[in-house]
Order: sequence, then C-alpha cells, then structure tokens
Amino acid sequence: MIAAPAQASPDKSRTAIWTPSFAAVCVAIFLAYAHNGLLTPTIPLYLHGLGASEGLIGLALAAFSITAVCVRPFIGYWTDAWSAIGMAGLGLMILGTTSLIFMLPLIAVIAGANALRGVGWAGTNTGTNTLVAHIAPPARRGEASGYYSMFQSGAAAMLPLGALWLVGAFSSGYVLVFAAAAAFGLAGAAVTRLIAHWPDQALPQASPVPGGLRLATLIDRQVIPVTLIQIVLSMGQSAASSFIPLFAQRLGLDLKDVGWYFVAGGVVSVIGRGPLGRLSDRFGRGPSIAAGFLAIAVAFLLLSTASSLPALIAAGVVYSFGFAGAYAAVLALAFDRANPARRGTAMATFSLGTQLGLGLGATIWGGLIELLGYSSMYLVAMGSAVLGMTGTLLMTRLRHAKPSITHD
Repeated sequence: MIAAPAQASPDKSRTAIWTPSFAAVCVAIFLAYAHNGLLTPTIPLYLHGLGASEGLIGLALAAFSITAVCVRPFIGYWTDAWSAIGMAGLGLMILGTTSLIFMLPLIAVIAGANALRGVGWAGTNTGTNTLVAHIAPPARRGEASGYYSMFQSGAAAMLPLGALWLVGAFSSGYVLVFAAAAAFGLAGAAVTRLIAHWPDQALPQASPVPGGLRLATLIDRQVIPVTLIQIVLSMGQSAASSFIPLFAQRLGLDLKDVGWYFVAGGVVSVIGRGPLGRLSDRFGRGPSIAAGFLAIAVAFLLLSTASSLPALIAAGVVYSFGFAGAYAAVLALAFDRANPARRGTAMATFSLGTQLGLGLGATIWGGLIELLGYSSMYLVAMGSAVLGMTGTLLMTRLRHAKPSITHD
C-alpha cells in the first residue's frame, strides 16, 4: 500500500523548479527523445530497404527493448553506486555512437547496434529520472515531472515527421537521419556535464550500496505498486498509438491525414503536462492518476465507435489529455516513494513498467484484434483503464489525500 502523505513545509513549496540544473536535465532528455523519435520510424524502413523480412525487422526492433529491460536493474544499482550524472551522460553517449554504426548497411550490424542502443536508453532514462527526483522541490514534484515529461513528449511528437521528410526528400536521407540522431545523443551527453558545475542543487553523491550487488538491491520494493500502475498505463499507450495507422486503414482513411491524430495529441500533451502535474501537487497523486485513467477510458470508448477522421482526432485529444495528467502524477509518485539513498534503483524499477507495459500491450492488443476486431479490442482497452483507475484508488486509499512527500 502507498503510505499516507506528509505535508511539506511552506519554504519548500515555494522553491523554484526552473533552476539551471533542472533546465539542463530537461534539455538532455529532449535530445534523447529527439534521437529516439528520429530512429523509431526510420530503422524499419532502412532494414526493409536492405532486404530484411518483416520477421527479421521485428527481431531487430525487439533487441532494443530486450536489452533495455534486462540491464535496467543493474543500471539502477550502478547509478546509486557511481553517479546519476555519469549514468545519464554515458547513456546519451551510447545513443550517439550507436547511431553512427547504423550507417553500415549490414542487417546483423544494425540489429546488434540497436541492442546496444537499448543499454544506452536504459542508462539515459534512469540517470535523468534520478536527477529530477533529487532536483525537484518535494512539494512541487508533480509540476516538475509534468514539465520534464513535456520535453519527452514534445520530442517524440515532432521528430518522427522530420525523419520521414529527410528520408523522402534526399537520396542520402538515411545517412542524414543517423547523423542527426548521433548529434542529438552526443550533444545530450555534453549537456549533462554542465549539471555538475552548477551549485544550485544538492546533487546525489555516489555511495556503496549496502549488501552489494544482489537481487534485493536491484529492485526498490517501495516503488513496485507505482510500477504496476505504470504497466497498465503503458499498455494503453500501445493501443492508442501503435495500431492507429492500421485502424485508420481499416476505416478507409487516408494515411496522410492520420498524422493529424498524432499532431493534435502531441500538442495537447505538451501544453497540458505542466498544469496537470501541478494539480497532482494540490489534490494528490491518487485522484490525479485516477482522473487520467478515466479520460483514457473515455478515449478508448470513442475509438471503439470511431468511423471518421474527426472522431479519431477527438479520441486522440481525449487520450492525450488523460495520459498527460496520469503520467505526470505517476512519475511524481515514484519520486515520492523512492528511497533518497537509492533513487537510481527506484527509477530503474519504475521505468521497467514502461518497457513491460508497451511490450505486453502490443502483444495483447494485436492478438485481440485478430480474434475480435478493432472495436472490441478498444472496449477491452477501456476495461484495462477502468481497472487502472480502480487499482490506483485502492492503493492510495484516500482519494483526496495530499501527495506523499519524501523528506531528504
């Protein structure tokens, strides 16, 4: 169960969020997600052009997720024992260098580089999440996590379109995309080095982990309930993004117009994350997460009955609004629950929920589409959102409790 909250002092509630360190972390995570946003639509097209089958492309893409999941507990341990700044920088450096390897037009090399990129992705997200957990004022963690995730969603929404334009507009488009992705990764690594030189925050210090490297020190049990919430939230994300182009084709819509679904959702997500995160500071994490799940459930209900582009876009806007509010509150709750001495481990445990949820969601929803069709799949997805809402309220116990604050 998630513990009853404690009140933060008035002084801490007035602490500024936008310090140089926090701004640098936001820039670094934007560059990381810009890197990933460029490569997400490009790698499958590139492999297909090299003659890879759909099955082989799937394996090459799965390599990224497999390594990102498998190494994450160890990444969390090393973040605590070594350095959050160092782990974020190393992760971004790996992202940048693997992008250069993609320029070698060999399928096996690309698959191996993508697996290594998963290691960099785990290091980047764990390191930057840990830094935000340390930097954000305890009484304003919801708002801070909203702004931080705004940079993630902004890059994820904008860069795929840029990648597809480069590939279509230039004969050397793939090389240009890989070079840009490398530049984003390496620039992000350079930005993380600036954080250590700004004395505006008490940044995490490396310390030996009691008990050494063993199973009990690789997982933060206090964050497991939040990880379960994140798994359910991420499962829905697969239904609301990965299958939308295929669903639109089934409806007879022009795929060029379907891009507006993602643009509209991206705009709502970017604009809403900060204010919605602030609401979780005021009204509590549990009610904010539950409200987000409720909006997501409504969005899936709309998708189950959608038959036109306006209906599809309306559902996307409602989904993005709900996801933005829920994710900001879930991330802040993970910050609240994390052991201050082992925040790297806590953030690694929490971020496992994203990778596991996306993988489980893609598998479950794909199977349901084959068995029942899209409308029924979205009704089941609506049920999962209702389950997430109910589970959140049960775990937080008090619907109108103030957020739990970890005192450092």
